[in-house]
Amino acid sequence: MLWKSINTINAVCLVVQSDNLGFYNSTGQKYFKNKVLDIFGNDIAENIIAMLTYCDGGDPQIITALEEKGSVFDKIIPSIKEPWYLKFNNSAFFTSSRDQFTELFWNIGIESYQELINILVSLPRKSLILTKEVLKERRRLETTVT
Repeated sequence: MLWKSINTINAVCLVVQSDNLGFYNSTGQKYFKNKVLDIFGNDIAENIIAMLTYCDGGDPQIITALEEKGSVFDKIIPSIKEPWYLKFNNSAFFTSSRDQFTELFWNIGIESYQELINILVSLPRKSLILTKEVLKERRRLETTVT
């Protein structure tokens, strides 16, 4: 298995639609907390990047939900370097028309991906050795209990 040979991680990227307020008002937030934060622990917080898709301009609606007191991101935003989220709009990548709007969205998309790469390169690598041990112990306990 590939994951057994991976010992470090640069980032955890949460990709969510910018207008999907239901994501953080439902099971999406619980899943993210239970499957990501609980597995990697608090030491991964500074390496989490929110990637917001379908951004057409202005502030994405999901930001308010992410910043709300009690949300998962509310607790980890202070640990994340600015910007704590990136905006993406890939509509220009999948169209054959070439007008000024397509060109604008193309340039915005390229800038967003360049910013993502710059952030990924600057983030400190986090060890996964302890995470692997925790997961191994969880599996052992589950096997023992069942």
